[in-house]
Amino acid sequence: ETDRRLAEQVDYLGTLKLIAAAEAAKIRGRFVLVSSLGVNSTSDSAKLLNSSLGGVLLQKSRAEATLRSSRTLDWCIVRPGLLLKEVTQGGVLLGPEDRFTGDTAKDSDGLGAPVKCPSPFLASSGAVCAATRAQVADVCVAALTGEPTLYSRRVVEVVSRPDVPTDGGGVFRTVESYR
Repeated sequence: ETDRRLAEQVDYLGTLKLIAAAEAAKIRGRFVLVSSLGVNSTSDSAKLLNSSLGGVLLQKSRAEATLRSSRTLDWCIVRPGLLLKEVTQGGVLLGPEDRFTGDTAKDSDGLGAPVKCPSPFLASSGAVCAATRAQVADVCVAALTGEPTLYSRRVVEVVSRPDVPTDGGGVFRTVESYR
């Protein structure tokens, strides 16, 4: 019950307050919300994660819906999977909304052979790996002022793969430009 209450207070109600404050302040620039892979997934792994963490994916989905409905804010929703502390497992690969769902065939489509990584996006069966906190932070910084066609009023999913170059400097490979 505590997890359920905290998920609602932090991941939904806290975000609503931030959105309302940003709208009231008429901020210029882009509002970046860090959410999670799997918020719209009906896979068994997403259901298990959601129930074991007190409905966190449901609350993140509700917050996303509120941000999307803003008429005054430019926004970007960043959806990482697992977050690693330090060890980079490859370069950042950005996917469009609901690209990485835990469906092995869909997750690996167009990405080549499965890869091995110590901390994969488990449900993807080796299609992609987890990103580090620093990599996700770099994506968030890029989302603040980056190319509108990539970041404005868009969802960006964040994973990594060992065969993606680690360019850095806010330059990331997209699924569409993978090969």
